[in-house]
Amino acid sequence: MIIDEKQSIWSEKYKPQTIEDVILPEKLRTSIKTGLENGTLPNLGLWSYLPGLGKSSLANAIANHQNVEAYWVNASLNKGIDLIRNEIHSFASRRSISDKLKVVIMDECDRLTPDAQAAYRGFIDEFSNNCRFVFTGNYKENIIEPLLNRLENYDFVDFDKTDMVPQIVNRILFILNNENIKFDNSSIRKIIDKNYPSVRGMIVDLRKYSSTGELNVSGISNDELSEIINALKSKSFENLSKSVQNLTCPDAFFSVLYKNIDKLFSKPEQISRAIVILAKYQDMGTRVRDKYLNILACFCELNAICWVSWI
Repeated sequence: MIIDEKQSIWSEKYKPQTIEDVILPEKLRTSIKTGLENGTLPNLGLWSYLPGLGKSSLANAIANHQNVEAYWVNASLNKGIDLIRNEIHSFASRRSISDKLKVVIMDECDRLTPDAQAAYRGFIDEFSNNCRFVFTGNYKENIIEPLLNRLENYDFVDFDKTDMVPQIVNRILFILNNENIKFDNSSIRKIIDKNYPSVRGMIVDLRKYSSTGELNVSGISNDELSEIINALKSKSFENLSKSVQNLTCPDAFFSVLYKNIDKLFSKPEQISRAIVILAKYQDMGTRVRDKYLNILACFCELNAICWVSWI
């Protein structure tokens, strides 16, 4: 793969630059490569409530393709409709001088206002012969349905693990060998188990646990969900607080808990109450200053409704 030798941070140094470098299901990789080569790339929605899975890297690889003329927008910084009416309309309406496929990349588009989303819906139809649109975001549920159903949508969390893990292992081996790091297979397995499906999290841990020139994961913790559950079982606020502070993405963890609700509660009345609490604190998380304090408060309230058989 292409390596950015100017970077010292491994997650940037080994950031995918081409479609081949991005860890993807082979069927999707082939579809995107074919679409770029013959100009039939569909409008795409790339989603994941967890960070570090490669959605922005894939969008970047599409933008860097030799057959593409791209316009990149960080939608979290440009949320309104003025940018759409002016710059993007101008870009999408003009044909490429070199006859390349025009692509507008809207990164973190789940921050867009509803009016801006509605405008993109119209653009996709109006400029279908000249331009494609690629949207990335964490929360697909924040996107209006008329825009979603104009996209070919992919949720990176749902990719088949049996397809992803062999590619991940090859990437980790490449990095360790390139950095001359000694390792054993059990250490690699532990890093994958802790971070999956976040490839970025794995690369960060590779650097963290190999500072001596050898991959040493003896002090590595379990995956974050297991660590939280064990902290709750211990009935120790200190353990729970420490586990919360170790979360890599507190905002996304509400969705992790919801998708694993059956691991936390057994009774239907507990599950229904827990879902209401999770929804409340997830909404509050968009406004609070301290994300970790918010999720810790959520756990305190969840604990109060009695955790399965260990209370």
